[in-house]
Amino acid sequence: MQWYRFKEDINSAPQLEGVYYLAGSARNTLYVGRAANMHDAVTRSPEKIAGQSVVYFSFELNATASERTAREKILKHHPPGNKPFSFW
Repeated sequence: MQWYRFKEDINSAPQLEGVYYLAGSARNTLYVGRAANMHDAVTRSPEKIAGQSVVYFSFELNATASERTAREKILKHHPPGNKPFSFW
């Protein structure tokens, strides 16, 4: 998985459908989301999740990004931003 700097490389996020990841300074996944336009989703993301600064983002292009695909990634990474009642 290739990581991009959240602030410096924000324009690297494509305006395509897929699954995106937000991560902290140790590249620990803080949030997994899916979007029809990942660029818009990443640029609207908060700078902090679960008390940790978002430093990196990554994405997987997927023309058929489904809710199931996103759930599978959430189960794999256990990001704190996807837990019930997690507040940004």
